[in-house]
Amino acid sequence: MRDDILARVSRIVHKLLSLIAPIIYKSYMQLIFYTSKKTFINFDSFWKFLEGGGNAIGAIVHQDILLGYFTFRGRSIVTLASRSRDGDISTRVLEKSGFIPIRGSSSRGGIAAIKELIAYVNARGGVLTGITVDGPRGPSLEPKMGVVLIAKATGAPIYPIRAWAKRKHLFSSWDRTLLPLPFNHLVFICGDPIYVPGDAGKSAMEEIRLELQKRLAELSERAKGFFNARALTRGLEREATGQVK
Repeated sequence: MRDDILARVSRIVHKLLSLIAPIIYKSYMQLIFYTSKKTFINFDSFWKFLEGGGNAIGAIVHQDILLGYFTFRGRSIVTLASRSRDGDISTRVLEKSGFIPIRGSSSRGGIAAIKELIAYVNARGGVLTGITVDGPRGPSLEPKMGVVLIAKATGAPIYPIRAWAKRKHLFSSWDRTLLPLPFNHLVFICGDPIYVPGDAGKSAMEEIRLELQKRLAELSERAKGFFNARALTRGLEREATGQVK
């Protein structure tokens, strides 16, 4: 009897969260959007490629998952979402934010979901696929092979992307999820595209995966150093004009 009551309460709470979470998320992200400055670096070729009708993959890391709202804002993005019970909530959040989620993960139904995503992309043109390449469990900044498989099967180039915020809270999760705070300055940096040949074998695909990992690490340093560099530049400018003694 007690177990039945607890199960019923759990279902009710889960349903409420499924209804409320998308509203809270979107409202908070809109607050961040309208109160924050946003700097996009090296995105021109990425957007032009998409506008030309090409398929592309935006490869982000799990730490930046909340910043994906800004990275891909205004565009229809297909992505993978977990099949787990918690994934029900994240799927609703994604749908309300303009994403097209395909359910699956690296541990549960992942291959089927990847095949479905590939079929979706190949049936259309100009599709942007957004992938958290080190999810769902990490290690952080280490891409899984899934993104390479998708790129190989679709011909879509992989664009590594990293983001950072001047004002933020970092959660104590494995990925150190970044929560941007209001009245902020956000920076987004896009790397050069990585192509995966259609005839690439296992060895070549592993080399590409490692190259993606290297580029994401480099972008991480650039993104995190962006605000330090700006502060240093402003300090040097003030010294040059005699404002600092």
